[in-house]
Amino acid sequence: MINEELFEENDEFLDYDENLWLEGVFQYFISEDFNDRIVKEVYLEEDFLDSKWYKYYQGTQWYKKLFFESALDNDLVIPNEYVDIAEIIREER
Repeated sequence: MINEELFEENDEFLDYDENLWLEGVFQYFISEDFNDRIVKEVYLEEDFLDSKWYKYYQGTQWYKKLFFESALDNDLVIPNEYVDIAEIIREER
């Protein structure tokens, strides 16, 4: 990417930081706590709703629902929390 002049040698995007977005949206961010996946007493930064992390989160929720709906349309049943499979089976009967 540097050879193609898409990035420069010292570009911050070349070093991946898995916590970068999280550090910017949660106050008192401690990565070890967040690695447990269930975090209590979390405080959001004021601009949380405009953050890249929240926009990414919203996008993945939309995509997951579409993915599971598409799977069902192709007769592939994958248990999930996005599509009510029981309701769809009742509708087909």
